[in-house]
Amino acid sequence: MRLTRFDTSQIGMALAVLLVLTSGSRTAAQEPGPYQQIAAGNQLFEEGRFDEALAAFESAAAELGDSPELDYNRAAAHYKLDQFADAAELFDRASLSPNPDLSRRARFNWGNCDYAQVLEALQSPEAQAGQPPDLNQALEGLQSAITHYRDALDVEGNRPTDAVGDRSARENIERAQKLIELIKEQQEQQQQQQQQQDQDQQNQDQQDQQQNENQQRQQDQQEQKQQDEQQQSQQNEQQEEEQQQTQPQQEQKDQQGQEREMTPQEVEAVLQAVRDKEKERREQKAALIRAQRVPVSKDW
Repeated sequence: MRLTRFDTSQIGMALAVLLVLTSGSRTAAQEPGPYQQIAAGNQLFEEGRFDEALAAFESAAAELGDSPELDYNRAAAHYKLDQFADAAELFDRASLSPNPDLSRRARFNWGNCDYAQVLEALQSPEAQAGQPPDLNQALEGLQSAITHYRDALDVEGNRPTDAVGDRSARENIERAQKLIELIKEQQEQQQQQQQQQDQDQQNQDQQDQQQNENQQRQQDQQEQKQQDEQQQSQQNEQQEEEQQQTQPQQEQKDQQGQEREMTPQEVEAVLQAVRDKEKERREQKAALIRAQRVPVSKDW
């Protein structure tokens, strides 16, 4: 995502508001007072030495206490050091100034702080490395920036109708709104990608489940086949054992059956023996009959 740069031209515009010299009670040889520190801080700020400028402003604030003008200067230094959260807090305090010009610029730059924090998050090393930033938080930051820009436009006070600050505020509102649209488009793309990833994952899970079921079914079939083969093998072995046990008995029965069965010759011999015996019986009977018929000699 290409990010739009934003206008920071209002930063530092109120840095001279506290250039007030102290009374003549101090000499040049004496330790510089808070106003001298403010003047030094302004000079350091103009030279781009923002950390030293901030130190000078902090020293002045420690002696003078809270001041919207000094809060603004401190906030400007924090902003230049990319310490946007600290800058936003001080711009918030400076926006309460009764000076409309100072309040307007503080609100404008407060919006710049929100905008800058959004860009910082979107362009962070984590985001560059592919870790998506919190887009909802970015949207909240941009909406907050727009609110502050509009508040700057709403501050009452005499100023030209084409004041640079007002024009910059309107331009930054447009930039923030365009960035909001880009982020929402990015969110829609992410949502679609996430939905597609979820669908792909669901399809993959279903494929994995189907594959696992097929593998389990094949495994069950293979195990059942092995069990059937093993059972059949056991039955075959049992049948062989039974056959081995019954074979001698069958052979004995066969032998007995063979002893009871006679060949035709043997049958004929038996019949002949019966006939011979019957013939012998008839002959004996006939002989007995003849013996009874022989006349008895009379001795007379």
